[in-house]
Amino acid sequence: MKRYLCLLLVVVMMTTFAALAAAQSCGSNTTDVTISGQSRYRMEISDKSFVDGVNADWMQMLRTRVNIKAKASADAGVFVQFQDSRYLGANPGTMAFNNNTGLEETGVHQAYLWYKPCDKGWVKAGRMSVALHNERLVGPVGWDNIGRTEEGLMFGRKLGDDINFIGAAFQLAENNADDANGDRLMDPMFYVFDFNFAEQGFDVFGYYLVDDSMANYSLWTFGAYSNRTFADTWFYDAMFALQTGSDDNMDYSGLLVNAEIGTTFDNGFKVSGLFDYTSGDDASTTDEVETFNNLLYTGHKWNGYMDYFVGGLNEGLMDIALRLAYPFEGGWGVKLDGHLFQTAEDRADGTNALGTEFDFAVKKVDGPFSIEGGLGIFSADEDWVGPNPETGIWSYIQSIVNF
Repeated sequence: MKRYLCLLLVVVMMTTFAALAAAQSCGSNTTDVTISGQSRYRMEISDKSFVDGVNADWMQMLRTRVNIKAKASADAGVFVQFQDSRYLGANPGTMAFNNNTGLEETGVHQAYLWYKPCDKGWVKAGRMSVALHNERLVGPVGWDNIGRTEEGLMFGRKLGDDINFIGAAFQLAENNADDANGDRLMDPMFYVFDFNFAEQGFDVFGYYLVDDSMANYSLWTFGAYSNRTFADTWFYDAMFALQTGSDDNMDYSGLLVNAEIGTTFDNGFKVSGLFDYTSGDDASTTDEVETFNNLLYTGHKWNGYMDYFVGGLNEGLMDIALRLAYPFEGGWGVKLDGHLFQTAEDRADGTNALGTEFDFAVKKVDGPFSIEGGLGIFSADEDWVGPNPETGIWSYIQSIVNF
């Protein structure tokens, strides 16, 4: 029964697609090819170990993307994004000393077809980089030198004047395997159900993650998201989610609260407060894991630029942050974030403090070119990393050319 439920969204998508295709085309035939792209260089200097005497790591990264958008008509087309991503020096060329280190990727990052027969519906099929809501649960991880993509089907449909639906079925791996009983294992899948109520300014959503190869693991995530401006200058961005699931041996649950609220002054100065909470496992409940699964999120955007916690913590995470941003004349801008971290559940020693992080960045934008630099400072708590920890330091400089 479970695998039939998993295929329900695919059936709905293809049925909707067939119905739209049967409708009269709402655009004229055109042929158009657009080429664009971006090249991004970044150097990072990282000393994040908290250990005295450890030398900093210096890494240079280059990511180049070339986008081709081909419209066969006003209603259909193809998008292809070629990407070369590398750590400089890892594969320097034909006279290389350090070939094949695995730190580079050259090939097709995205490739999907799209079809929009009328204003009420659209469909994509292929490999795509997906960002949903504020990227707290599904995001492309743009900071990463490679980035995340999903492969499968995605479609949208207007259900009324202010109600929109987005559905997706993404295949996370191709197993082609049988279980111990000789039954075919279903490939791991990730399903999306999202209803957007535009006039009310919020979404309700459900995500379903299933992987038969992990002891029949399945996990539902239900939640709501809202992003609005009010009282002229105030804004908020908020998400709430609950998880429930199981495998052959364990039950799973989890809780997420993500909320940022702030204001923007007449001179452009922006100040906001962020509260980001994910539940952790209670050691006393041996038959249930309560650690929230962050799914496909963009952690760098939320829990500190130094990325200490993007892999998640079994005890969960509570992040309280103050964010400041100010734009200067001539395309300059500065940002400052301060984070206070602790685990949601006490660790085995009864403590929960992790430390504080301060992130500073300055950026200059000049048309298609931008350059920025940043510094991260992390003061770790002794209960987390041991006595007399060194301060963690991380910095970067990055330049981008869009074309």
